Amino acid sequence: MNNARLVGMLTLLYPGEADSLRIMQAAGIDPARIRWESKPNTRWYAVVDEAEKAGRIDALIAAAQEEYPDYQPLTALAAGQAEPLRILLLAGRGVLAWVDEEADKWEQTPNLTVFALRANVTPVRVLNRVLADEFDVLVILGHGDKDGVDLGKGQRIERAQLAQLVRGRIPNLFINTCESEESAELIRDETGANVICTIGPVDDKVAYFTGAILASHLGGGATFRDAYELSKPGANKSYRYLPALPQGGSAYPFRRSPAAHVPPSAG
Repeated sequence: MNNARLVGMLTLLYPGEADSLRIMQAAGIDPARIRWESKPNTRWYAVVDEAEKAGRIDALIAAAQEEYPDYQPLTALAAGQAEPLRILLLAGRGVLAWVDEEADKWEQTPNLTVFALRANVTPVRVLNRVLADEFDVLVILGHGDKDGVDLGKGQRIERAQLAQLVRGRIPNLFINTCESEESAELIRDETGANVICTIGPVDDKVAYFTGAILASHLGGGATFRDAYELSKPGANKSYRYLPALPQGGSAYPFRRSPAAHVPPSAG
């Protein structure tokens, strides 16, 4: 069982404390044995660790499946058939040095299913790809600023459009461009997505190393947060992780059908 992947799923499904407590109790896990944390990811690591010690992992998964029967990644994990993360990669060719090399690394990483837009990337092509499929992570490589990102050949997506693309569809976003922090904060606040962003200008090779190592850890089964912690530069002053907000505008921050259970807090 990949506990890191289970933690990631439960963090997405149950970021709120009340829902976390309810599912724990439904699974027969004693809350008194948990060191309660306000951060969802940290809380669920403690819960899953206790569930494993108590032999209640299967009960925990079953409790979540009862509420989310159409959430396929959880079903696959329960069956021992963890589904590869689905990545939408935007990387206009020749936008910046090392972008092509980093895009190659993402596409070559084992256990990731990468859908790459690398030639003639336009906002309409991105929109069509997002509407046609389901993705766990949106990765954007290249040049950007506080207002949006450049796709190459004069094409650009503004941060307001990025929020529209992510909202209710993609739970994780990696913006590996310069000065993406302001855009990332707006997107996180309006969509409830987890976002990895840059704080200011980033050296091209540093960006390449960070992205390639992040891809490797995601392919190895790490959660989005853990992959960030493992891949950020030493003495990090270049990248920031913005965790999903429970009150964020994302109604459905994971793959599922409209018939699946919708928690009250999701509206």
